[in-house]
Amino acid sequence: VALNGYFINQGMVWLSGLLGSQSEIAATAVIIKIGVVVSFSLVISNLLYNPVLSVQLSKKNLVEVKNISRKSVFQSSLISCVLFFLILLLNVDIMNYFDLENKKSAFYLLIFCFSQFVNVLTGSAAAILNLSGNEKVVITIQGVCLFLALVLSFILSFSIGGYSPVFSFSITLMLQNVVQVICVKKLLGIN
Repeated sequence: VALNGYFINQGMVWLSGLLGSQSEIAATAVIIKIGVVVSFSLVISNLLYNPVLSVQLSKKNLVEVKNISRKSVFQSSLISCVLFFLILLLNVDIMNYFDLENKKSAFYLLIFCFSQFVNVLTGSAAAILNLSGNEKVVITIQGVCLFLALVLSFILSFSIGGYSPVFSFSITLMLQNVVQVICVKKLLGIN
């Protein structure tokens, strides 16, 4: 999990530097910082709800876990939806503010923000898996997705250059979240 977070914050910029130009490196750094804002509501929600989820999971009260998770997703989604909509409307202006007048960078900002929005919509699936004793499942999913992101970045670097880490991580982040939701359903029976 920590490695995954490190890859988002540092690794994508570093990888962009290996695969692209200086302007793509700068754009990648801005995209990551702006995109993480979309998922900030999930971070807050997890901080608030994870202790409650932990108690309910220890009591094997899966109905309450499901209710808490839905409430968390709803609240996080409302905030993230507003933020995503603003970025959708202002993506070119945001990148221009940072002297990145490239429509390509604005496009990749949208892709990364959408992946963060999907992250919010899947809610606390990773937290539920971790809190229910399925940490190895989360580590495996995130490790495989991180590996896929790295491989995909290098493959796509020939066609999209320094933006390949942003695109690759966005795709694998969405995959990771969908797989985690499926695992919650299969392992715990929670939709």
